[in-house]
Amino acid sequence: MVQSGPGSDDSARLIPPSPAGPLTPGQSHGSARFTRYYSQAIARGEDFELHWTDAVGGDRVFAAEANSMRLAEIEASAHLTDDEGLRRSLARDRGHPPQWDPGAPGYSRLLRPGKWTETPDSPYGLGTRNNPLAAWVHCAADPAIYPFGSRLTVVELEGLMAPDGTTLGRHIWVADSGNEITGALRFDWMVGADATYQALGDALRREHYETLVEAPPLL
Repeated sequence: MVQSGPGSDDSARLIPPSPAGPLTPGQSHGSARFTRYYSQAIARGEDFELHWTDAVGGDRVFAAEANSMRLAEIEASAHLTDDEGLRRSLARDRGHPPQWDPGAPGYSRLLRPGKWTETPDSPYGLGTRNNPLAAWVHCAADPAIYPFGSRLTVVELEGLMAPDGTTLGRHIWVADSGNEITGALRFDWMVGADATYQALGDALRREHYETLVEAPPLL
């Protein structure tokens, strides 16, 4: 898991990206586009049977609402409260992207059931290296441009209060990827649970922030 590190010097010089060719992850600066993603709560329903493998290898089934199931598939992580009242965190197998049946009533149904795995220590799903994702300090990016562990510095975020009570720092680390997250200065920010996402204020819904990107240290 990528760990948050100490703050950087405010006087650090921001180096603009080269206008020739794609950005490289050495060090670059520009107006980055941010979207947000979250762990989706799956509501009970009769539209869909969610199959997953629990923490001890057993097969479990949950009657889910198709709408929330569809959103969970898009986010690739989810949580639910099972018949025993236990909260269970789930992550979708990245090797099996969702496929939908356009002829199904309401929201389309997943054609590949049984491709979810319980992740009890990972309430917000797993990143590209099966690392638990953490809200506010992890994001998804194009791995061809920004390797795992690349650090983003967004000075404007420091000190802002998130809806869940977290005081934000200025650093975000690349720890995930997504099919729609491609290209330079394009990031998808993990913000925690779906309720937190819905409560985001204007300061945390902005689409663009001035961002310094630094490559991960060589190990």
